[in-house]
Amino acid sequence: MFFDLLKSVDSISEPEGEEMNEKEYETLKSLRCDNEVITVSDVSEETAEGLIDRTLLYGYTPSRFTWHVYLKDERIHKLIYANREPVTHDRFESVEPKILIPNKRLYPEACDYSFCALLITMGFSLPFTTWNPDRKWKIFYGMVM
Repeated sequence: MFFDLLKSVDSISEPEGEEMNEKEYETLKSLRCDNEVITVSDVSEETAEGLIDRTLLYGYTPSRFTWHVYLKDERIHKLIYANREPVTHDRFESVEPKILIPNKRLYPEACDYSFCALLITMGFSLPFTTWNPDRKWKIFYGMVM
């Protein structure tokens, strides 16, 4: 559903469920759309093996708690933790996007491009920090439960 919108943006290929690249990061600034909630089906990418579980957003709060939004077991998870100890852990089938975005920073190279594009098209600003070209790709960048 949402991936059709991404295909319409020049020079963007089919999302593969991996972290965004720098070119995709620059493209995010031009996207817009209007929805009120995000559902699992909005962010699901399916393969022959099933849905692709992955980090959607990864960042931190002003208190330096780690902020990890991820797709796992057909749920959107929001996990906030400090020193590998959970502070909060919420699971959603559908969710208002504004509660998924940290109030400090996101690491753009650790965030899912298609999910970020969806949030931006919904009118949300994402508080990205500077790009880190040395971060290695992972399915999950933070702790999962």
